[in-house]
Amino acid sequence: MDIIPELELPSLHERREEQTLRVFTRMTHSVNCLHHLLPPERDSFILDKLRDHKQYPVPYARTARFQNSFLVHALRTYQ
Repeated sequence: MDIIPELELPSLHERREEQTLRVFTRMTHSVNCLHHLLPPERDSFILDKLRDHKQYPVPYARTARFQNSFLVHALRTYQ
């Protein structure tokens, strides 16, 4: 276990966050096959008036399982 800090390898959490950001960024392009999973974009006119101006609304998650899903996590974190 003492070798890991010496090799300066990123932690598993850091690698997961990097991959999540990369996939979410690609999803936001309309030509991506996963783009249809995103909620509809908000109008730019509305975005200017909102205090929490995120391009995609975060869906309401009733269960912890859905709340921790990739899509909800990415929408909350990377907008």
